[in-house]
Amino acid sequence: MSSLEHLLSILDLYSEAEPIWTLEEITREIGNARSTAYGYVSEN
Repeated sequence: MSSLEHLLSILDLYSEAEPIWTLEEITREIGNARSTAYGYVSEN
């Protein structure tokens, strides 16, 4: 899976029903290491 596909899979998690996700929840859902998930969601 490409970086773009990973990023899009994270964006797909968000919805009106689930507007807030913790890093731990994102990590569990996308199946990546915490540091990788952080890289996708950090502002840097």
